[in-house]
Amino acid sequence: MAKRENAGEIGDPRQGGGTLRFRPRIGFLISILIGLLWFGTIEFVVSADLLWGDWEQELVSYQRWSYVVIAAVCTGLMLLGVRREQLEKSELVREAEARERTLFDFNPDPALRLDADGVIQAANAAAIVMFGEEGDGLHGRTFVQTVVPDERAGVVSHIRDTLMGHPHHFRVTMSVGGGHIYAGIAATPLFQGARVTGVNLIVEDETEWIEQRRALARNERRYRSLFDNSLDAKVLLDGQSHVLEANPQACQLFGMDEDELKRFTREELLDMDDPDTAAATRYRDEHGRFFGEVRIRHRDGHAIPVEVSSVIADAEEDGTDGYVIVVLRDIRERHAAELELRRSREELRALSGQLLAIREEEQTRIARELHDDLGQTLTALMIDLDRLTGYDLGPRADALLEGMRGLVEDMVANIRRIARDLRPPILDDIGLAAAVQWLAEQHQERMSYRVHVHMDREEYRVPGKVATAAFRIVQEALTNAARHAGAGNVWVTIAQGGDGLGLEICDDGHGFSSHEGTSGGRRPLGMLGMRERAVQLDGELRVNSTPGEGTCIVVRLPVPDGEEPQ
Repeated sequence: MAKRENAGEIGDPRQGGGTLRFRPRIGFLISILIGLLWFGTIEFVVSADLLWGDWEQELVSYQRWSYVVIAAVCTGLMLLGVRREQLEKSELVREAEARERTLFDFNPDPALRLDADGVIQAANAAAIVMFGEEGDGLHGRTFVQTVVPDERAGVVSHIRDTLMGHPHHFRVTMSVGGGHIYAGIAATPLFQGARVTGVNLIVEDETEWIEQRRALARNERRYRSLFDNSLDAKVLLDGQSHVLEANPQACQLFGMDEDELKRFTREELLDMDDPDTAAATRYRDEHGRFFGEVRIRHRDGHAIPVEVSSVIADAEEDGTDGYVIVVLRDIRERHAAELELRRSREELRALSGQLLAIREEEQTRIARELHDDLGQTLTALMIDLDRLTGYDLGPRADALLEGMRGLVEDMVANIRRIARDLRPPILDDIGLAAAVQWLAEQHQERMSYRVHVHMDREEYRVPGKVATAAFRIVQEALTNAARHAGAGNVWVTIAQGGDGLGLEICDDGHGFSSHEGTSGGRRPLGMLGMRERAVQLDGELRVNSTPGEGTCIVVRLPVPDGEEPQ
């Protein structure tokens, strides 16, 4: 800064100075004006005859000498002005060189100075640090030697153009410190007068920038590959929900090309008449993301169910959405498959219900036939045997008749038991409560555990199919407790409340874990049968079991209104 101020004092025109530069010229002009005024005055006095005698002669002589004096003064002032200008120019040149040297040495970017042959003559501190060599190691080398061989011809061409007075900016790959860097070079010509004597190079290490650009390009290629080749439809929206990009699957899903899609907003592409879709858009706006099912509009107007995942990918600093990535999956085929599966399950359930009803009817018929036909036949046989005992057939025949009569009695008892197991008459004649109590007594007599029955009323007025299902579930649960649980006690609880009948059958057996409830990947048929009976009536069945703590089966059977109770 001090040099600039000194430059202004000696007449640097860029600093607004100019005192010494212009003062000799002004003195020269003033001298000429004074001389002309002096000459003019003398000529006026002489021509007007204002003086006489010796005065006139002396004045003319003085005039002649004045010419010499004024000419000398003017010449001296002119020479002084020229000298002053030379000194000022020399000072300005020195200042310019000093400034250029300062800029060169203290430039934060590496700087090199080349001569007309491209040989490095100077290198600043940043260049020495970048090349990892001392300054003497760079001096005398050509700049082209620092460039990888494949790019040297292009560098030579750029330097030649710069030596012709044309600045250049180019990029090269340089060999530095045993490795390579990508550098941006700013080449400017160095002038001495009107002649170019060398080249000044500013080197900017762009390796990190180049690597970032390459990484960005790789990421962009990966993004484009994932975006365009995804099996799902993908749409990119801006903060105002306008379409920015759409992959081919999205174009196919909406029946439009990408340019057409870009003319629509999110609301125009969704079926906003669908309440679930409208609710989904509100949820996404409030929470910033959404995953679920919505309906979109095809180009021809029909609605398409899709599974959508919408998330804000980049939010602005003010909190507004940057852009939103929306992934859409056409679920029409899945809906059709789910509908077909639901229909198949309903058909299987209906078939299962029909089979259960047929089985109950068949068991009732078999029980009735056993009781009415075979039971009556055996009863008649017993009567005939009793009649034979009235005859004197001898001891041996009496013994045979007594044996036959015992066998027939056992057969009658077994037939009655089988008939009761198939369809206990008490269920139809008296009701569910009495049937469950009878069933508990039967199992307690035949099995090794005690059965505790708790019911909240003496009788349950429920439809026949509900009573049958409840009875069969209790029967199967008691059988399972005997076969698999090793229980010492079983508790049966029945309660009716609201619009349903509740059952709970618990035991103190060894229980089982969830993975032990299956055998060979299949559930036990008894458990499946109980669950199926509950499902047939739109009920539910839960099994709670822990190893060593027993098992508890909880059933809820709805009781429909309007059906005739049992």
